[in-house]
This record gives sequence, structure tokens and C-alpha cells, in this order.
Amino acid sequence: MKTITWVTTALIALLAALANAFAQPPTGFGNAQARAQIPGLPTTPTAVALPTKLSGEIKGPGPMFDSAPSQAAGLGLDHFKYQTKEYFVSGTAASKPYMTRLVVRAPADGKKFSGLVLAESMHSSGAAHAFEFTAAYVMSSGHAAVEILTTSPKQFTDFNAKRYADLHIEDGQAGDILAQVGALLKSDRGPFGKLKVRKMVLSGSSMSSGTLINYLPWHMAFRTPDMQHIYDGFMPTSAGQTIMGVDVPLIQLPTMLELENNVTNRQDSDEPGKQYRLYEIAGIGHVDSRDNVRL
Repeated sequence: MKTITWVTTALIALLAALANAFAQPPTGFGNAQARAQIPGLPTTPTAVALPTKLSGEIKGPGPMFDSAPSQAAGLGLDHFKYQTKEYFVSGTAASKPYMTRLVVRAPADGKKFSGLVLAESMHSSGAAHAFEFTAAYVMSSGHAAVEILTTSPKQFTDFNAKRYADLHIEDGQAGDILAQVGALLKSDRGPFGKLKVRKMVLSGSSMSSGTLINYLPWHMAFRTPDMQHIYDGFMPTSAGQTIMGVDVPLIQLPTMLELENNVTNRQDSDEPGKQYRLYEIAGIGHVDSRDNVRL
């Protein structure tokens, strides 16, 4: 299928790793030096506070901001009988209130949901690249995709001020927001309700990979209310730096742009709690312009 890309192939590999990983509860705390650089993070694994409020589905006023227009022709949500739902989530992050946007793309028939979720922090350009690049695979497999806003909502209010007037995010809140909203997604209070989220991968591309990488100390510090991992794996793409070790599988996919300037020196590993793969593919561009309607 034309839409099975290198990103999709890596996602399949990561989900396969998750299928065999971490049958035991999380142990260890890892990379104390990286955590120590983040003021206020717990020094032992701690249950994160859930957001204080999840709205009902937002249906107006006016149109929803579309963050995923680059799906393959004929293989969009309608073809796979998927639906998009938008929510607002409120809480306190970095000791300040926030209200963010959460978008869930999932089978219209909940019985078709696989229990696997591909999550991402929305790119500051307004794009849900992780979903766009893997949409046909994600939807043909019954997986869900969610995106979490962690940057300024200005482009939303510019697009539809009435619908998005209450959104509010400040610098320094992204780590707490990703932890809190991620834990909410796995809880009965989240948008999946009684549908069981078995595994959740946090991905990203370029700028949103940077958000993912910056989040990793929060991953090591916070757990769900029942002390399980919030995200069960990570897949940063279009990112070339050496990334701190974490206790869940991580697959890194730099493109030629990153390899020209910053080659990672981390070695692949199958050791439990240190599972890591670096995929370097010659000639891969930073953005797939062939299928991206923005370009």
C-alpha cells in the first residue's frame, strides 16, 4: 500500500516490542541527573494528578481546527468508519491553570477499538504529523490516535475565536500537561470511558519530537493513579540528538537533515527496561512532501 511509510514500519516495530515488554509493574527510576535539572519533579515515581475537568465533545460554535488534512486520498476517516471528537481539558500545570485541546480519532464502533493508542503533542504548525504519516495503518488496525495541544493556542483563536476563546497554555506547562492528559486517557474518566486502553505510544515529528524528548524526565517521574506507566513506548521521528534512557521501548528515526549535523551515539539494546532502536534510512527527507497537502 502506498501509504505504508518508513514511519509506519517503525510504529509496527514499536508496537511489536510493546507486546512482549513489561509484564511486571514498573521498577527503577533511571537517569537521576536528567530529572535533577527539572525543578519540582518528584524524586521517586509518583502518581500524577489527573486534570480537574474533561469537557463533553466540543461541537461548536463554528468549525473545528483541522490538524490532519494530509491523509491519503480515499483512505480518510470515512473510509475506515472512524470519527473525530474534540474535547477541552483543564487542570493545573507548573502551578498555573491551563485549558488545552484534546482530539481523539477512533473507530465509530467502540467494539472495533484495538486498545492501542498513538498519542502526540500537536506540532506548533498546527499539524498532527504522527497520525497523518501513519493514518492508513492506524485505522486499518483499529488503533486510536490522539493529539494534545501543548503550545500557544493563538492559531486556534485566530481561526475561530468563539470556539477556542477559553484555551490557555503557558510556557513550561507541556510536561505536566502530557503526563496529566496521558493518565486521563487511560482512566475511566477519560474520553475512552470503559474501553480499555492497553498500550499507548507517544510519538512526534521534528518540533513535536522535541516536545517528546523534553517530556522524558516527566515520564520517569510520573505514573498513572494505579502506578503504571502513562506512556508505554516512545517514537520520536525527524530528531537526531542522543536521547536519555527510559524504562520503556523507544525507537528513534532521524532523517538525513539530522544526521548531517548531529549523529546519535546511543547503541541499540534489547535489555529489559532499556529497549532501544535507532533506524537510519538513507535519503529520508525531513518532511514527506509527496503526501503533505501543506507543501
